[in-house]
Amino acid sequence: MTASLLVACITWLGTARTAWAGAWTLPSQRWYVEYFYRYFGSKHVFDSEGNRQRRPTTAAFSDIRNELKLEYGLTDQWNVLASVPYLSSHYRDDNVDLLRTGAGDVFLRTKYRFLNRPLLTNRSPFVGSAQLSFKIPTYNPKRNPLGDGQLDVESRLLLSQSWLWGPEEAPVAQHGASSRTPAPGPITPLSAAPTSHEEAIRDAVLLAQLVQQGTRLYNAGRYAEAAQWFQAVLEHSPNHYEARRIVLTHAAQLLAHEQEFSSAVQLARFERVEPVDGRPIEPVTTLDPPATEIRYNYVAFVNLEHAFTARAKDPANEFPLFAELGLTPFKRLMLIGSLDAAVSVKSTNEEEENFAKWGLRGIVNLWGDGFASVFRTGKPTVNVEVGYNDVFAGRNTADAFEVFGKLKVVF
Repeated sequence: MTASLLVACITWLGTARTAWAGAWTLPSQRWYVEYFYRYFGSKHVFDSEGNRQRRPTTAAFSDIRNELKLEYGLTDQWNVLASVPYLSSHYRDDNVDLLRTGAGDVFLRTKYRFLNRPLLTNRSPFVGSAQLSFKIPTYNPKRNPLGDGQLDVESRLLLSQSWLWGPEEAPVAQHGASSRTPAPGPITPLSAAPTSHEEAIRDAVLLAQLVQQGTRLYNAGRYAEAAQWFQAVLEHSPNHYEARRIVLTHAAQLLAHEQEFSSAVQLARFERVEPVDGRPIEPVTTLDPPATEIRYNYVAFVNLEHAFTARAKDPANEFPLFAELGLTPFKRLMLIGSLDAAVSVKSTNEEEENFAKWGLRGIVNLWGDGFASVFRTGKPTVNVEVGYNDVFAGRNTADAFEVFGKLKVVF
């Protein structure tokens, strides 16, 4: 009886779903490490009809979660993730006082980024990823119930878009990291045909930024992404000397890593285009990193996630939904608002567990490259995050609040 009561309270948590950086992925051989602490408290529940009910006057449930999360970039597009929690769950009323501690459900995830398309109308690419997750119990649900004790499988689609503003030219850090957010694209659309001296200057600057970013990606071994940036330059300006020179010299690498972007090489080989100022296209053997780069002090982003969770038994399978919006009012501070929900899908007589909650959190950059812990740029950074979530609707779930904190490191 006591064990089943505690299991019911724990399964009412409905909040073990954590966003993992939206659709962004870590570059190859980079690590993301996070320590996560959460306090969950509840004195009310939502019944099977969605009505808010108070627990008995003296009854209360709390759950403290300490969790270590790891993410590693196998490639630039493919990451693996794991999280191991340690829980302390406490239920008490006039008749019982139950406390359970120990390791909870381990989550193993793999995420593949299938879309990373730079747009000339925005500084940042539109990013899409697919994620597969497994929830594995590490406890005996009869002796030490710290979850529902079953294996769950979840498939998730993640879509992300960011916007950058406040450009500033800064030296490229060779042995350290800047606190600003790197620019992954141009500022504004390029003019199809410049009609003034000012537009021509602006286009030249933007094309130089594209070449600069492509060079940095190539030096980092990210050939597929580098090809996209060089292609964008050549589509607008086929006689761009530096872009043609780089692409022709390294055509083999660009073609071998991403056949889809072979058009960058084809554009560079366009025979009717004459070298600029009569200069021949001379090959280069190495790409010199730029001394300066355009960096941005402010960023905003949107994440959208939709998933399906398959369960072996109660509660019912469900469709999780997640959306968040973030922005940086100051260079070292990011504010994020979120909505998180899950809708049960009954097949027979499983119990529904629906919930909806809103959340607010803030991230402070303590050291390193801005908010690499959010965008997974792979540059060394240390961020601290604090937040609050509140469940405002549900069925067969707790009407609860969460207070949490995170220490996040990318290296």
